[in-house]
Amino acid sequence: MPSPDDQQRRQMEAELHDASTRLEAILGAAEIGTWTWDIVSDLVVADRNLNRIFGITDSRDGLPVDDFFKSIHPEDLPHVKATVQRSVSAGGGNFEDDYRVIQSSGGIRWITARGTFQRDEKGRAVSMSGVLIDITGRKKAEAERDLLLERERAARREADSLNERLNFSLSALDLGYWNWDAVTDIMTVSERTADIYGIRADSVGTREAMRSVLHDEDRDRARTTAIEAVASRSDYSIEYRVNHPVHGLRWVAARGRPVLGSDGSVTGMMGVVQDITERRAQEQAVAELSRKLRAQTAHFETTLSNVADFVYSFDREGRFTYVNRGLLDLWGLTLDQAVGKNFTQLAYPREMADQLMRELAQVVTTRRPFTGETPYTNHAGKLGYYEYIFTPIFDEHGEVTALAGTTRDITERRVQEQSVIELSRKLRAQTEHFETTLSNLDDFVYSFDREGRVTYANRSLLALWQETPESVIGKSFKELGYPDDLANRHLSEIAQVIATRKPHVGETPYLTPEGEWVFFQYIFSPIFDEQGNVSAIAGTTRNTTERKKTELALSSAREELQRHAEILEATVAERTARLQETIGELEAFSYSVSHDMRAPLRAMQGYADALLDDYAPQLDEIANRHLTRIRKNAERLELLVRDILTYSRVAKENIELTPIPLQAFLDNLLPQLPNLQPPVAHVRFQRPLPTVIGHEAYLSQIFTNLLGNAVKFVAPGVIPVIDILTEDQGDSVKIIVKDNGLGIAPEHFTRIFNIFGRVHPDKQYEGTGIGLSIVKKAVQRMGGVIGLESKLGEGSLFWFTLAKA
Repeated sequence: MPSPDDQQRRQMEAELHDASTRLEAILGAAEIGTWTWDIVSDLVVADRNLNRIFGITDSRDGLPVDDFFKSIHPEDLPHVKATVQRSVSAGGGNFEDDYRVIQSSGGIRWITARGTFQRDEKGRAVSMSGVLIDITGRKKAEAERDLLLERERAARREADSLNERLNFSLSALDLGYWNWDAVTDIMTVSERTADIYGIRADSVGTREAMRSVLHDEDRDRARTTAIEAVASRSDYSIEYRVNHPVHGLRWVAARGRPVLGSDGSVTGMMGVVQDITERRAQEQAVAELSRKLRAQTAHFETTLSNVADFVYSFDREGRFTYVNRGLLDLWGLTLDQAVGKNFTQLAYPREMADQLMRELAQVVTTRRPFTGETPYTNHAGKLGYYEYIFTPIFDEHGEVTALAGTTRDITERRVQEQSVIELSRKLRAQTEHFETTLSNLDDFVYSFDREGRVTYANRSLLALWQETPESVIGKSFKELGYPDDLANRHLSEIAQVIATRKPHVGETPYLTPEGEWVFFQYIFSPIFDEQGNVSAIAGTTRNTTERKKTELALSSAREELQRHAEILEATVAERTARLQETIGELEAFSYSVSHDMRAPLRAMQGYADALLDDYAPQLDEIANRHLTRIRKNAERLELLVRDILTYSRVAKENIELTPIPLQAFLDNLLPQLPNLQPPVAHVRFQRPLPTVIGHEAYLSQIFTNLLGNAVKFVAPGVIPVIDILTEDQGDSVKIIVKDNGLGIAPEHFTRIFNIFGRVHPDKQYEGTGIGLSIVKKAVQRMGGVIGLESKLGEGSLFWFTLAKA
């Protein structure tokens, strides 16, 4: 008859077997198998879960390890065997590897295998025990995530390419672009737009703030034009003046278009701007030319002082006899200081001075003008080019008595420069050189009387008409073959200029005799007599065909960019929703498994404790050792489950962020942590500490884990010293935890923030490998980022950021 002790033992064994059965069921639900490998006999004993994963019927009596190797994917088998062999050769240690298993049905599963060697009394590895976890779902989720990320990157590359082409088109046209958000009233401008307005691209602000740089007389007109465009949902075009902080008053042409939402409301406006100061200067030069030709020599100095070009003259020996104000300002000299000096005396480099003197001598000898170019570096350090012309001046006997010169910046406006050079020559030769100057312009230059009859047409326009000066002078538009509607429109515009006394800008298509359509932009400007009455009309016309083509190409590029942006947005939204759904399912699964594992774990731990407490003397050494191992592994698995629950809670629960004074927070937290008190450890932190925006429970978790690691991971005999510091980063605070521990190699910086990302042996330093994952997730939930700086043997510096209160 069994004794009471035997009955109690059998009952406990039955309960232990029941707990083991429930644990195996839970592990099976979680697709986790357990195994033990006897290295001496080379037999592996596995539970039913592992047999099912490998497709083996039964291994309770042990099967050769090669039977299990047969189920491993051929591509993974070599490195699995190599990993096992290295662990055995090293005398035993932890083993971990990820590989694929081919099931009997032909399906492939991904698993993670982890094992620990057991040694005999001589320290030799005699067996190995561990678990296999089916991670196929995680691998599929990672593959889907990588595919989504690659597609997103490809879409972004395509969008960036389209944006680059758009920017190139704007740059080629010397246009700046801008965008106004009607909701925020914020203006966004390109670098070229910022240059034109003399502002910083990142400090524009509201639309009204941008208008502050406009000329006082133009500001209200610009505001009214924009308001009318929004109200009518139509494009607008306007020209106005800008008070540039460096270049002074500049003329700007602005064009805008309202952006409409799906409901037809105006959500913003976008457009382009262009610096037309040079064009305006040209218009002014033409008007000034008309006045100069009437006033002749009396206004010579005023004209040359107001042109952008440098104008000067020499005697036959190369000494300056005249220098206009622009060149004097560049030199920083007065007229008296410059007149009578040659290039060398004006500090020109010797080689350049000699070259210029040779060119002047050539003009005297050949009696012909000389044109040259020279590079220069502007105030912004960029390379530019000047073109200069030396022209002979003849006396009444036809002898060269002096030389005149003009210099123009041709970096951007070569055609306009040629016009000003011709103006300089015309002013010297007065009326007889007028025709030569205007005939060398690429633009069409002409004039009418008040009735719209042609009084002048330059050579370019005559070539387009295929006419001679004699055949066009005195004729009206209709007599020149203009269609009735175009002729009547021009007559109406001339009447408008006379009535308003202001220039008129228009645009028109033209069919050449060769049958090609071209586009022109024209300007009609009033010419005033001595009494201030409009006596005639001067005009210039420029070929804008290429600009029209570029505008069409730009519009097409914008439409293509918008189409790709919409496709990208829809794709990203769809992929993000699918990824969030997958992550939610994985979190729910992890939370459920972690909760269901705790009950059998506590039962195992309780029964193991009871056996050790009540029957340890009656059990042999092996039984005591096995029970101790069961208890320790149950305790470790309990910690693992607890940390998984903590991570799951931090990852998904709703939180409210509030101001937290760090000073008071740490003063309250540190006394609750006995392992951080002297003489066990020394914690120092600066005072005062700022107030941050965060969640108090999450912040406690962060500091508890970081400080706990700082105390745990130190060399034997070293007293932990921990410093807590902060750095002000404007809108945020950088919080630093610095220790004198073991340090971390750089290749592990990313891994340690992953779940189970341990870098130190768990037998020497206990832990679950989840603590830093919890820290990272808590920081992210509070809107911050985390990182570290460390070297092996030199301690670690962990930092994270939180918003400043």
